[in-house]
Amino acid sequence: KGLTYIALAELPEKKLELERLSREKIVQQEIYQVLAKENELAAIESAKETDLIEIIEWANAPEKKFKPGRTKICLFVTLISFVISCLVILLGRAIKDSSE
Repeated sequence: KGLTYIALAELPEKKLELERLSREKIVQQEIYQVLAKENELAAIESAKETDLIEIIEWANAPEKKFKPGRTKICLFVTLISFVISCLVILLGRAIKDSSE
């Protein structure tokens, strides 16, 4: 009459109970797998909805202006565009003279 002793008359009943518990275990495993998948999908959806940009610190206007100034930039761009246009004109004339 220890833990391993089962009467012969109780064997069919114990076998049915074991099968019932096995089915219940399989059903619970399937439910767990479905809920785990839904949980993963919900986590992915919530990650998609979150803001990607987080403002850590508000920007402030600088105390001192940064160089180069707007005037220098405009002069430099004008000079470079003049040089490039002169090169294009010279190249065009050279091509025209070589074709004649």
